[in-house]
Amino acid sequence: MGYYENFLDDIDIALTDIAGISVTSSSKYISGVRIAQAKTDKYKNPFTKEIIVCGNASDDNTQYSDYFDLTQIPIELKYRPLFIHLDMSISGDKTGIGGSWIVGKKPGTKDLYF
Repeated sequence: MGYYENFLDDIDIALTDIAGISVTSSSKYISGVRIAQAKTDKYKNPFTKEIIVCGNASDDNTQYSDYFDLTQIPIELKYRPLFIHLDMSISGDKTGIGGSWIVGKKPGTKDLYF
């Protein structure tokens, strides 16, 4: 019963940290529950192609930015910090590009005790 509140608060993290059970949706940095709460379909993908072929030949000067449509970015987000992650394709798979803006955050009870 000593860990009951931990399991109620975030079962995935409690399973990993307390019970030692690997759970794919748990992370100390990104909570699956919080991502689900923040996810929205309000914005469109600013890339003009789903798969971009770049740099496959010595004379290929194509850049990722050639496939990025800035008109898809709402004006209010253009002046906010943008956080981008590149998952590079070093083993022959596809490179992944992800970006996010933090529009606002309300601290939870856990966030107050760092």
